[in-house]
Amino acid sequence: MFIYAVAYAILLAWSASIRATNDKNWAAEVAHGVTGVIDGDQLSVRDVRNFSWRTEADYTEHWEQRIYDLSKLRSFDLFLVYWMGPAIAHTIMSFGFEDGRYLDFSIELRRTQNDQYSAIAGFFKTHELVYIGADERDLMTLRKIRNEQIHLYRLGTPMERARALLVEYIKQANDLAAHPRFYNTITTNCTTAIFDMMRAVTSSIPFDWRTILTGYLPGYLYEHGAVATRIPFEELRQRADVTGRVDGNLSEVAFSSRIREGVPAPR
Repeated sequence: MFIYAVAYAILLAWSASIRATNDKNWAAEVAHGVTGVIDGDQLSVRDVRNFSWRTEADYTEHWEQRIYDLSKLRSFDLFLVYWMGPAIAHTIMSFGFEDGRYLDFSIELRRTQNDQYSAIAGFFKTHELVYIGADERDLMTLRKIRNEQIHLYRLGTPMERARALLVEYIKQANDLAAHPRFYNTITTNCTTAIFDMMRAVTSSIPFDWRTILTGYLPGYLYEHGAVATRIPFEELRQRADVTGRVDGNLSEVAFSSRIREGVPAPR
């Protein structure tokens, strides 16, 4: 028993000694984490990803600096991307502006070149965390190429809260750029980080098991009136599937308009 205790203590000490870093040979799609500066209503965002994807291995790389007017924020939506069955989905938050542009955030495991994603590895200090800010067309085209199922839910969040959450995203992304952290499949991932930030904006959101089994998150949102509830939930879920409307050949604004056709928004 003493030997096991010593071994466990050594393992804990070794794990504590591992430090996250932003300086690695990153895969192209996670080469840069988004950062931003807010001056009044003006949001200047650096390293917005806008790749043109032909296949997962064939793409044109493009990182941009963009400016958004926070006073013209008009919508706040949720993408759920299903890649390993109905229980688990990757969450992407989308902020829409009056000019038809959208700024999307995807909180991801940051892999190096020739590295592959592993949910098991995500339990350990093997991969850093990265906040990707991206053109909506980029994110969804890549997910479709990977044969993942894309669902879109329009959220009924008041714009002052949506703005506060967007500001919090930028704050967290800036902090991560200065102080890198590890991704963890359970404690620090795409949905738990979103949940933490939403609680920073409003304290009225209780913890729920569906923030971990993210594939069932729409039911949680429906129960709390955060999505369109004037139609049955099953119909909402069916209409949320926008995979077939993802067309990377469309312009940025036309792409976002097309995938929202027929997706009900809360009143």
